Amino acid sequence: MKKAVEIAGWIGVILILGAFATNVTEVWSSKNLFYLAANAVGAGLVGWNAFVKKAYPPLFLEVAWFGVAVFGIFKLFA
Repeated sequence: MKKAVEIAGWIGVILILGAFATNVTEVWSSKNLFYLAANAVGAGLVGWNAFVKKAYPPLFLEVAWFGVAVFGIFKLFA
């Protein structure tokens, strides 16, 4: 289980940084579903890692990050 949490955290970081890079390089806009989904999934994975490790400041950040990304996804379909 410990290894799965660590791998999930790293995948989450890669998703978030990858999404950020695609936005900065103008490959994906912040209104792109894949950009928002990568942020939501990435934040969920990093958040799970932070929760298991009892690292509450990054957990708070990732919960907020996840919420903003999900809000953006709902806004796309509204």
